[in-house]
Amino acid sequence: MVCFSGCISVTSLLSFLEVYIITCIFLNQSEQCERFSIL
Repeated sequence: MVCFSGCISVTSLLSFLEVYIITCIFLNQSEQCERFSIL
């Protein structure tokens, strides 16, 4: 159960980052893109 929950957490995190990158590119907000690249 713990490992399964961890896998879900990782998948959710990757999905969040993917959506963030797509949104950033779609809105073409260079400042947020640069900030994300630093992180």
